[in-house]
Amino acid sequence: MRPLFGDTSSRVTNRLEKAERLAGFPFKVPSYLPSGVTYVNSNILNSNESESSENTVMHLFRSENISLTIIGSTVERTEESFKVMSDDSSVDSTLSKEQISVKGKSVKVNTRTATFENGTVYKDVVYHWSDEGLYYYIQGVAPLENKEIVKIVESFQAPNAELRKTYVNHDFLNSDILDLEDLEYFSGMIGFAPAFPLELPRGYKATEAYVNKKLNFSYPENEEDKHKRTIHITFENPEKPNTIVLVAQIKDKSIVENMRKTKKVPFERIDGAKFEVPVTSLNISGQEVFRTAPYKIDDTLSSQKEKDNYTYFWLKEDVCYKVTFKEVEAEVQQQLVAALVKEKAIDLKK
Repeated sequence: MRPLFGDTSSRVTNRLEKAERLAGFPFKVPSYLPSGVTYVNSNILNSNESESSENTVMHLFRSENISLTIIGSTVERTEESFKVMSDDSSVDSTLSKEQISVKGKSVKVNTRTATFENGTVYKDVVYHWSDEGLYYYIQGVAPLENKEIVKIVESFQAPNAELRKTYVNHDFLNSDILDLEDLEYFSGMIGFAPAFPLELPRGYKATEAYVNKKLNFSYPENEEDKHKRTIHITFENPEKPNTIVLVAQIKDKSIVENMRKTKKVPFERIDGAKFEVPVTSLNISGQEVFRTAPYKIDDTLSSQKEKDNYTYFWLKEDVCYKVTFKEVEAEVQQQLVAALVKEKAIDLKK
């Protein structure tokens, strides 16, 4: 599937099935995970900088107390990558090595221990082995006992339908939309086919798209409202590098309906507090549009040096559209809103 925003060396996905297609090589994953540990996401890395091209897939797992990264790579990591703990000369770091056997496989265990001046001891443990031409690594911030790692290594297998169901994170906060396949997948999650232009007037081009939650759209009314899904597209203009246009959409009538009544829109600051910004009603290309007064992204918590934002909202059927402008001139703002108002929902069947 052709990427929407050009090839990049790093791509993140919320599901194993997508990671398999992006990686470009077959890899194995564990079918056993310790109690409470769940899949977070996969990051696919491609590098052609070395003589042997390196392709890597990294899976992140977490529980309340454990963070595990499981890596499959076409190139073996050098011994040097296990030795450097910190550039801080005040940190005393050591590397210890051992070897364990798992189902006839030799698994190396490298433990980097750093002791800081205040007495804090930090340990980073990496388990690594080779299997069918690939190199695998398990790295833990809060390492597990060897017996648990052995169970994980023993369970490595080629992905199947059952594992693909397990390796999906429906609650991942920021899920990248990499191609039309992703767009179709996430349209099902957000509950509608979005307007999805890749270019806007005045030289603005889409550079990324992702799915997020309502807390990054407007202030959620309750806990359930917090988890409503939103879709975001970022536009940039190479001729005006400081300017950004952020387009977001959500299936929600209440945001605009409340603006009509209160003449304000609520946002959430970085500390979770609510703040409200006055809005003015405009008519742009026959569409009722609400424009905010200038505001800073985190209200009084923002630096006074930070540039003001201007945001426009409108409602088409049951979808609320939001466009935020950073350092874009007022007359250009309205031109771009006028173009976006005319955008129709993408036809994913084409």
